[in-house]
Amino acid sequence: MAVTYTVMAYVLWSSKQIGEMTSRQQEAIAQKKKVVRLLFTIFAIFAICWLPYNLYFLLTYHNPQINSYPFMQHLFLGFYWLAMFNSALNPLIYCLLNER
Repeated sequence: MAVTYTVMAYVLWSSKQIGEMTSRQQEAIAQKKKVVRLLFTIFAIFAICWLPYNLYFLLTYHNPQINSYPFMQHLFLGFYWLAMFNSALNPLIYCLLNER
């Protein structure tokens, strides 16, 4: 996901305008910058929400006795809810960062 979003941002950011810079071209550049900002915001929220969940599984795979700790069930549930919360955040992010 990081690679795909980075390529998309690079293509948007590095496209050049031909000829003199008109107000319409400046507006197009500003719109591209907003899209790049939206892409990175979506990716950052995705990483924040899903990283603890995935790290939990990596940790318990390499160290299974961790699951015997009494608080691990609650910790797992918190990580799970945070990961699922990402789906609820996406529409809010699109709504807040999109003027339309």
